[in-house]
Amino acid sequence: MGSGFALGAWFAGDGLGDGASPTLVPATRGGAVFDAWAMDAFSAFDDRRDAMAPECHWWNGTVQYESPLCSHFSLSRVAAGSVDRAVDRAGRCAAAFETECVLAPEIGLGIPAAFVYDEEAASMRMLIAPRLLPHDGVPTELLVQDPAQEVGALARAFNRTIRAEYLPGGKRAPVTEVLANASSWCVQLLRQAMAAECWAQLD
Repeated sequence: MGSGFALGAWFAGDGLGDGASPTLVPATRGGAVFDAWAMDAFSAFDDRRDAMAPECHWWNGTVQYESPLCSHFSLSRVAAGSVDRAVDRAGRCAAAFETECVLAPEIGLGIPAAFVYDEEAASMRMLIAPRLLPHDGVPTELLVQDPAQEVGALARAFNRTIRAEYLPGGKRAPVTEVLANASSWCVQLLRQAMAAECWAQLD
């Protein structure tokens, strides 16, 4: 991964503009688990699949995503194959744009999840429906850059550490973990990107 930190999107004020109500958009077309990518037409063993660019659509901070998959019932039934597919997509987008943070809607995924780079595994790990728990975090200023650099970077304050409960991709039992730096910032970004109604059903 690149040495710099580029979030999967940027904040504008509170993440939604200057006090305006957010525009709600579907995380995926028709409420599907995944939006189709062109590479889906090829098998994992077809070299043409790896030659295709990932279809990453980075959040620009002006909308919030809604999804019918924002429920405990839906998340408890996420198949292992869906997790593998999501992690693969996140890894492709992260590598293509040199970012350590990818949000589920950015890869055409309707599950409320953040993907953060795991140095030990040298791959992205999936944090599903992270819930923030009480924690004395220390805010830090950083530049939040759209990885495609289609919008300007903004300086914003994020807590350097957070305490979060989340469902690891491929697991059925939630875990609690103190996340730091890029992983912490990525989860806080996801909490802004998904609609409040989503978190109301999950927290």
